[in-house]
Amino acid sequence: SFHVAQQTLALELEPLRAGQTGAPSRQILSGTVQTADDEIPEKIEQTLKATQSQRVLAIRWTHVTPRAHMFEIADIERGATTGEVTVALSGTPLGIRHADTRSISVPSKSDFQVMSARGVSDKQQYVEVAFSDPIAQQDLRGLIDVQGGKNLRYVITQNIVQVFSADPWEKSIRAVVSAGIKNTGGDALKRGDTIDITFEAMLPAVRFIGEGIIFPTTDHLLVPIEVANLNAVHVEAFHVYKDNMPQFLQREGLDGSSDLKRVGRPVWRKTISLTQEKDPKNRWVRYALDLSELVKQHPGGLYRLSLTFRSEHVTFACPGGMVEAQPSVPFWLDGAYAPTPAPTSLPQDVTTAGDWESDAGEESYWDYYEGGDYYDYYSNRENPCHPGFYRDFYDHKVTVTQNIVVTDLGMIAKTASPDTVRIYVTNLKSAQPVAQARVALLNYQQQEIATAMTDTSVEAVLKSDTKPYLAIATAQGQSSYLRLANNAALSVSHFDVGGTAVQRGVKGFFYGERGVWRPGDDMHLTFVLHDPAEALPAKHPIHFPLTNPRGQTLGQAARS
Repeated sequence: SFHVAQQTLALELEPLRAGQTGAPSRQILSGTVQTADDEIPEKIEQTLKATQSQRVLAIRWTHVTPRAHMFEIADIERGATTGEVTVALSGTPLGIRHADTRSISVPSKSDFQVMSARGVSDKQQYVEVAFSDPIAQQDLRGLIDVQGGKNLRYVITQNIVQVFSADPWEKSIRAVVSAGIKNTGGDALKRGDTIDITFEAMLPAVRFIGEGIIFPTTDHLLVPIEVANLNAVHVEAFHVYKDNMPQFLQREGLDGSSDLKRVGRPVWRKTISLTQEKDPKNRWVRYALDLSELVKQHPGGLYRLSLTFRSEHVTFACPGGMVEAQPSVPFWLDGAYAPTPAPTSLPQDVTTAGDWESDAGEESYWDYYEGGDYYDYYSNRENPCHPGFYRDFYDHKVTVTQNIVVTDLGMIAKTASPDTVRIYVTNLKSAQPVAQARVALLNYQQQEIATAMTDTSVEAVLKSDTKPYLAIATAQGQSSYLRLANNAALSVSHFDVGGTAVQRGVKGFFYGERGVWRPGDDMHLTFVLHDPAEALPAKHPIHFPLTNPRGQTLGQAARS
């Protein structure tokens, strides 16, 4: 049996931000409306209303996903006295019973004050202090002090000051903001403030560092990752075989993830314990995955790495323990699902993958949500003490993936004419040209339509009457792949690169030392002749007339 997820609304507000520099009397309020299920943007816009002194404020929307809707209210005025903005969220347009009303204090134009302070756990934890006015760039050491911070670093953005510490913040800290801080108008803060701040524990997470796909060879192929509040991660490697790369790149770029079952299979799984030399809680800790053995056993092609974790891998403290026993959850490979045992019992190297050859290996939406109440799991997706946290949703994922191609060969392709492709191959580690590299062009049916070897100038020139879709360079036992799709080329729309094709004869080009001359100025013109076939003899005269905009010949000259 199945049921439809119950629709809900959730409102999140950010601190007031200062408006444009030229309009200090204006404030901006931004936030997000979240829904449990997909919703029509037009209906979402009817759920929110903002007023100031009985004046309805305009709301500008950005619909990020069908369930995440960001908004901005930019017409908030600072008057002669303290005001208030009311933001009301109603579920009536969606046919649900929900109401949420917030009141936000708006300082007067003459009141330069501390508005709020909070702890933010993002990619890096920091303390955020909001002021009523934009803050001038200044040395804030001694003016903003945070208990327990070390080597504090300050980042000023409009009326927001972010305070970073070299050491992790404690859960409960105190921020002291002193008088004397100056705004952009030169006025000094008259009243300081002391604010108690509580940091929420960082949610357990894992992430790759950077988005690069090409990894040059090294003695130890290390892939950097970072984890937060974890003592172990589960790693799975999916191998797209070298011979199947043209088929994989028919529909995907090197970062693709669809229909992996057509071109490869999982070859390696392991749960890796993370050694920790000091307290790693509530901060990102960097590690490196050594893939040398994986590449040695399964050379060539492409590797898709997946990182995830389960409840037994987290260091997050659950006062009452897990809400319920965690069900058996399939491990996903973005478009390719293979039933597996619990991660802790997975072997280090896998050559078979359960029902990978059968239809059971296909992705199934119903299998994914079987074994738990969807609404309950989704509502608890941010709670590490609930099994819903360990499920992947559209706006919450504990599994991260990255594609990797191990090669020292870099490749650049240029198309000067429809039937000619120039390929340049270089060594990524030395930046030197790679001579005698075999370069092949393939059509969409994966057939070679042209081949060539790079010369000492690193260039291979290939001609083909058929439009290629893929270039493969091979040298020293390694391969590199470059899709030649139109949408993958660098844009040259801002430049005049059309030119004309010469059917016969030779080409010439005129240019001057500048583009505009006044009456009486001397004109210095240069003529360049392109005659690779040497059709003209040496000292051949060049004759050219000078014509004004009316078509009248003003003079003639001949040079050789």
